[in-house]
Amino acid sequence: MSADLHCHTVLSDGSATIEQTMRFAHNVGVSAIAITDHDTFAGVERAKELGAEYGIQVINGVEISSYDYKRNKKVHVLSYLPDRPEVLSDIMNSTLAQRRSSGLAAIEHLCKMFPLTKEEFLAYSECSTTIFKQHLMRALMDAGFADKVFSELYYDLFKRPGDKRIYTSVSYPDVNNVLKAVRDAGGIAVIAHAGFYGNFELIVELASQGAIDGVEVWHPENNAEQTQWLFDFANAHSLIKTGGSDFHGMNNSRMTHVGEYRTPKEELEKLLNYKK
Repeated sequence: MSADLHCHTVLSDGSATIEQTMRFAHNVGVSAIAITDHDTFAGVERAKELGAEYGIQVINGVEISSYDYKRNKKVHVLSYLPDRPEVLSDIMNSTLAQRRSSGLAAIEHLCKMFPLTKEEFLAYSECSTTIFKQHLMRALMDAGFADKVFSELYYDLFKRPGDKRIYTSVSYPDVNNVLKAVRDAGGIAVIAHAGFYGNFELIVELASQGAIDGVEVWHPENNAEQTQWLFDFANAHSLIKTGGSDFHGMNNSRMTHVGEYRTPKEELEKLLNYKK
């Protein structure tokens, strides 16, 4: 049994539905999956219904946005199998609300720059729990102004200084507060894709405090050296080692398919039998 423990759907910033994602998992022989949409458990129950049809075990999960204010870096925390997921609602709903406000402000600017209406932009986030930049780029793609989500236009609009730059602002919760909330919810806390945000120093600190339960070792944004470091560090500190594709469909800067990166059987068993 192997598991893809990091997948996103249209309920956050992915392009595939829950139904499509579960079918993709079935097609490639994934035996267990976690739908880890950003700051929401909205897709878990539907995934479990489909999992029963396909013979795929669905593990309750979510990816919580947070920030390491000590090092000025973003951090994503994967929370698995919370006994009381409602405990996480306030901290996640605050981020969702801020993302929506930020997205609406961005749409106002975009409507002045491109011949699209507010309603046309919003149509791309109808299935989601909030508004992501990927939704805005999909609208621009269909209107013929970009050839992919993470195009040069994306970086001009949201990353690079310049005349086109649209500044968005979301105040993410402190990673320490997120980890405390995960523990209070009876969940398992795993630091996601450390290679993407450069969270290695943070991982050392958190592990020394006993504040995390695992690290995501196998991920498309962790290079070979980083993967080996995470593997060895997890072994040295008795942490769970997870893996996942970080599937987003077409809404990703690096294309991956469901099941491309997986959690090995022995690590999945550790997760499922973990004493919180």
